[in-house]
Amino acid sequence: MTEWDNAAPSTWDEPAPIDTAGWVDSTAAATADTGYSGMDPESISKHDGGLDVDTCRNCHQAGHFSRDCPEPRQMSGECFNCGETGHNKADCTNPKVERPFTGTCRTCGAEGHRSSECADAVCKKCSGTGHTAAACSEKYNLYPEGLAYTDDADKAWENLLAADATGDVDDFIQAFWMYCKVAPELTLVQLEECFRETEFKYYLIAKEQTVPSPVHTNVDLQGNSNKKYQVSFQKTSKPRRAILAEGWPKTPEENLERLNDAGFSMDNLKPYCTNCEQSGHSMKTCPEEKQVVEKPKVTCSNCSTDGHYVRDCPEPRAVRGGGGDVECKFCGEQGHFVKDCPTKPAEKCRNCQKEGHRASDCTNERVIICRNCSVAGHTGRDCPEPTNMDNVTCRNCDKTGHFSKECSEPKDWSKVQCRLCNEKGHGAGRCPNPTAGEDYTASAGPAGVAAEGDWMADTPAAGAGAEWNSAAAEVSAW
Repeated sequence: MTEWDNAAPSTWDEPAPIDTAGWVDSTAAATADTGYSGMDPESISKHDGGLDVDTCRNCHQAGHFSRDCPEPRQMSGECFNCGETGHNKADCTNPKVERPFTGTCRTCGAEGHRSSECADAVCKKCSGTGHTAAACSEKYNLYPEGLAYTDDADKAWENLLAADATGDVDDFIQAFWMYCKVAPELTLVQLEECFRETEFKYYLIAKEQTVPSPVHTNVDLQGNSNKKYQVSFQKTSKPRRAILAEGWPKTPEENLERLNDAGFSMDNLKPYCTNCEQSGHSMKTCPEEKQVVEKPKVTCSNCSTDGHYVRDCPEPRAVRGGGGDVECKFCGEQGHFVKDCPTKPAEKCRNCQKEGHRASDCTNERVIICRNCSVAGHTGRDCPEPTNMDNVTCRNCDKTGHFSKECSEPKDWSKVQCRLCNEKGHGAGRCPNPTAGEDYTASAGPAGVAAEGDWMADTPAAGAGAEWNSAAAEVSAW
């Protein structure tokens, strides 16, 4: 028989015995020392009833958390730069102390050296080995990663011709870099002149515009940086949008002249200092004085005092939800909300027309009341009875008995809302902020829009179907 057959039977009410051989029960000792069973005192939360609930872990004083501590930060570990205690690496002003590295290189996987010191490390700037981009003095390698390569210049030119014929910009850019890689001596001026002789669809346009950020630079095909103009691929020699016209060359001759000092925008791969906002060094080695960043102003939502959060407020919590300084917006009394106001009239459901609940909470069948004859079962537009003028309210004077188009009172412009800017006081015909591209006049608007002055009319004003006047700006071709 097996051990399972020899085991004593167990029941649901009596748990099976547990073999505790080899286990040490530290529950009693932990409970006696910390009040928490089986847990290291250093691992116990200092909040929500834990140990030292009101003690700061930085200055060991009560009344605030360590993140809000006004005292200088107490550093207990060693600085990763110099090995001394009392500060961290970000604030260290001492020279770097070389310590033996026992980790694994992230580049080659070997032990005993860092990735920055690896002989197989590839420079991101020039694609060479043995150095980093920060220490690189070579020219930039601006060819995209994974670019297909061929040593046949004629084949690369045929691929460029085919990509230009298809008109796909991604295919053209891919073929462009393939051809530039097999013929690295060609300049942007030579390529643009060749494109025009071959009647390419694409143009190399040198625009005068700022680089995207301080860590970017314009690099030409030979890897030289800090070029003035930025090159882009365009299907036309003139800007197709007004937003692109800024910085665009005026003539083909000016474009060729700019291409001598133009390049493609790319990361300069240099460290950027956030203290002086200059590239070439980090904030740690910045020669300028450290800029003091002020902490945002904190206001307690409990006592309205600056300097602490509501969780650290020493004042008693304000009464919320129906007491204290709550003011009813219906009757103006203190101590209750509108929904609990005793003077508020009973709420009527717009779905079943009964009192005591809202339409959103209604479970009854919908009851439709005609606004014309006040009979249930149909709407006003389907009412067979003649129009009851007693139930008609004028939108101009708010009186009953006539429509707004028949109103004899002066027009109340304060009730007129412009459908263009959604402001009251004027109509679409006199809107001071018309929609861009639409020409609204006082006599006529776009098709289907009534002229101002006839906003109560049933039909659009004369001239409403007239064509809009728009003058297209003519741009002379090169």
